[in-house]
Amino acid sequence: MKWYTVAEDAIEALTVSRKEAIAAIEALPDADERTANEVLGFILRLTFYAGVSEHARGIGAGTSKMVGGNRTETLMEQAIAAGLLVEAEGAAEATT
Repeated sequence: MKWYTVAEDAIEALTVSRKEAIAAIEALPDADERTANEVLGFILRLTFYAGVSEHARGIGAGTSKMVGGNRTETLMEQAIAAGLLVEAEGAAEATT
């Protein structure tokens, strides 16, 4: 029985280019010494919830807010700007 899964392409992307991912986060205009750990931790927690849910390819706004708290919007913007997350088609309409 699997306790935790992450899509193979996500694992490959992170293992092949993890240095580039961290560099992309650290290069963000509002980044500080905590940003890489915070954004990567946020993404890791989201992948955990995706792995144990019925929707293994996506995370809903509620789960994102539960994980990110009052920093959800900032963390999402940083992860998207660094190229680590993409907004699902129609996601903006679903969360309003």
